[in-house]
Amino acid sequence: MYLVRLVLIALIFNTAFVTAAQATTCVGNPDSFAPGYLRVTPQAPLDNQTLTITVGRAAYFYYPLDLSVQVHGNAIDATLRGRHTLIGLPPPIFCVATTLGPLPPGMYTVNAHLIDLDAPSNPSLIATTSVTVATDPTQGTPLCARPTISGPVYISFDATYSLYTTQLRLAPDGHNYVFDRHDVINAELAMLCAEGFDIRAVGDSPALGEYFPQAIEFYHAGFDHYFVAVDPGEIHDLDTGVHPGWTRTSQHFRVYVTDFSSPAILAPSCRFYGLPGFGLNSHFFSAFARECLAVQTYWPDRWILETSDAFRVHLPDVADGSCHDGSVPLYRLYNNRADANHRYTTSLTIRQQLIDRSWMPEGYGPLGVAMCVRPF
Repeated sequence: MYLVRLVLIALIFNTAFVTAAQATTCVGNPDSFAPGYLRVTPQAPLDNQTLTITVGRAAYFYYPLDLSVQVHGNAIDATLRGRHTLIGLPPPIFCVATTLGPLPPGMYTVNAHLIDLDAPSNPSLIATTSVTVATDPTQGTPLCARPTISGPVYISFDATYSLYTTQLRLAPDGHNYVFDRHDVINAELAMLCAEGFDIRAVGDSPALGEYFPQAIEFYHAGFDHYFVAVDPGEIHDLDTGVHPGWTRTSQHFRVYVTDFSSPAILAPSCRFYGLPGFGLNSHFFSAFARECLAVQTYWPDRWILETSDAFRVHLPDVADGSCHDGSVPLYRLYNNRADANHRYTTSLTIRQQLIDRSWMPEGYGPLGVAMCVRPF
């Protein structure tokens, strides 16, 4: 009965279960330090792993007492309580750690707050960081945003990313068995997700990987150019030096590949290649049909259309750049040079770093949102 009450309380307040907080020495490089110490491990957690959150205050004469953690949607609030001591120690010496999760896949903002018991007031924000929880690839790719029925239901996808199920039946000869394939249409997937099922897609070949591929970012130091690749063969060629000079930046974002990938309407992204003869040797992506048409109309001799469907995304609101359907903004920036290179990122930090280097934001809204992509 006591456990049932705990579960009800956790559901009412949307509070993640956490273990009893334990005092520990602040070790390693924190994700954020002054004025507070905040570290989340593992740094790249999966949706079946527990997270450890460690918080401390970077100040002399301070000792942390306990730490509580709550999850509100995609925000994790860690609240540290502590008080001053009579012994001055180099900051930070003591931290408090606690665990929570596992959490659903997605990008989370982690905020560390402080309550000073010697001068109680509203909690003050002392550190912040972010963490992205990924899907365990061995458990399939979740297709439903908010499942309410526990226990995944697995369906297959093939090399064209078409979803299907199979059913075993007795052959007409009455002796052998055969498999019948049923292609899952978008309406069926949307209905299953609406009913709360946890539908997961598994490739019928290990080489297919996840159902939602990553757009991997590469950098060429000689050109000072960035490029993103989605096709596994192209990624392999860039990694193995078939196209020399390109190295991964460790940045990526997730995209869709077919309309089956999302219950909402998706837009294909065109991809152009700027010819070296015009001083370009660069690529350009856009998910707006009118922008793709404009490139073909005004620069047909220098920008060559490689594909009109490199990958699929949601379109941002053209009025304010906002993203919907659970997607996140993808910012596009232009290097403001004759060689016309663009960089695509979901990171506001990288966006600002590029602006500080005189890159120009392009897109919609005050931040320049070019596309809306999957959050994980």
